[in-house]
Amino acid sequence: MKKTIKILGVLTMLLLASCSTVKVTDVWNSNKSINLNEKKILVVSKTDQKSVRLRFESDLTLLLNENNLTAVESFRKFPDLNPMEKTDNDKDLVKRLLENDVQIVILSQLIDSEDYRKIIETNTPTAQFHTYYDHRYRRFRGFYTYHNNYAYREYSGTKYIIETIIYDLTLYGNEQLVSIITLEVDTPQSISATSSDFANQIVKNIMP
Repeated sequence: MKKTIKILGVLTMLLLASCSTVKVTDVWNSNKSINLNEKKILVVSKTDQKSVRLRFESDLTLLLNENNLTAVESFRKFPDLNPMEKTDNDKDLVKRLLENDVQIVILSQLIDSEDYRKIIETNTPTAQFHTYYDHRYRRFRGFYTYHNNYAYREYSGTKYIIETIIYDLTLYGNEQLVSIITLEVDTPQSISATSSDFANQIVKNIMP
């Protein structure tokens, strides 16, 4: 029993330490109202890693459509579009998007990353069984006593800062920027888990 409790405590600690977490750290909204229900959304992930772009765009698009919005991935709608390339004429790009029935752009990009190290303290209770003949327990006090075992583990990780910017192309000039959502991704373990968590956080913060 004692060995089993120790193993469970260690496994729990490792699982908690290895989970990828995505959380929103800041949200800015303009004073312009935006009605996503009536507009078509283009989802763009600005990265030079194709697999990451496809996964993030697909997961967010799927979740937006499941919430009764109309969204499409940039890699599907505009296969010739490279989000990493600078355009010489933003007006021409906006015109092209509008002509292809795109009114809203949700663009996500990595803006910073930071490596860190921290010490995790774990407290794993272990049980010790006392028999009837143990003179310390002549009166009934339960079958087990618990002792705390403190351990320390150094843990390293990387925090990534991602900005998701929402543009309404139907607005004029500088008014097109309507929202900025800043997210922190702590030590992602897989693209699939991180992308799914990311999509949920974005949708949670843009739905009315």
